[in-house]
Amino acid sequence: MNNQLEGRTVLVTGSSRGIGAATARMAVAQGARVVLHGRTDSEALRSMGHELKAPVIACDVADREAVDAAVESCLREVGRVDVLINNAGFAAPRPFLELGRDEWHEAFDVNFLGAVHFVQALVPHMRDSGGGRIVNIASLVGHAATTQPRVVAYAVAKSALVTLTASLAKELAPDIAVNAVSPGYTTTEANVNWNEEARSRARRSLLGRTASPEEIAEVVLFLAGSGASFVVGQTLVVDGGFTLAGY
Repeated sequence: MNNQLEGRTVLVTGSSRGIGAATARMAVAQGARVVLHGRTDSEALRSMGHELKAPVIACDVADREAVDAAVESCLREVGRVDVLINNAGFAAPRPFLELGRDEWHEAFDVNFLGAVHFVQALVPHMRDSGGGRIVNIASLVGHAATTQPRVVAYAVAKSALVTLTASLAKELAPDIAVNAVSPGYTTTEANVNWNEEARSRARRSLLGRTASPEEIAEVVLFLAGSGASFVVGQTLVVDGGFTLAGY
């Protein structure tokens, strides 16, 4: 295991399960100090904190004031954050014609504005402490060629996150490097109830399988570490060849 994150403090939003939890565990293994985040102070979040000996913060990412307060609490405890990983998100599949204003707001509030809020709260502190790195977790369905039915609101919000990544990279460089990862189909607790159609679609990658959370976390932490020092404004699609398979 490399130690490119040795001595750095990494804040991972949505880190009580799935890709977020895998990223937090792997960051600790690479020598980082990790700050965990969840929407609520759940048993799963506290358990992760105990496991990794990591401080935890709880807030709704859609609530800017709550995010500001959580970040201030975090900084009082750890002093600085060198890497922000915006992983918090959710998808609620629904046909387009059934999406009302509330569903659109919910999708954007969590999957897009949540990242905006954490970036706005942390960037001034990152600049004061000499810079940092930001990695946004987008999605394969946020790219037009591979989007899927019934996830329109989620896909559009993640597409916006991809554009935000490039825009922020231009605005925050050279002190703060911003990149993103668009995971393909990944086996997590959130999709254990996939129907057979979704499972079949997920297996259409060139590798014929879904990703593990750890495989996505490896790429996320590459972008977070010194090995990606010349990578800026990029969105890495990690899909096992799903895009090339033509679906």
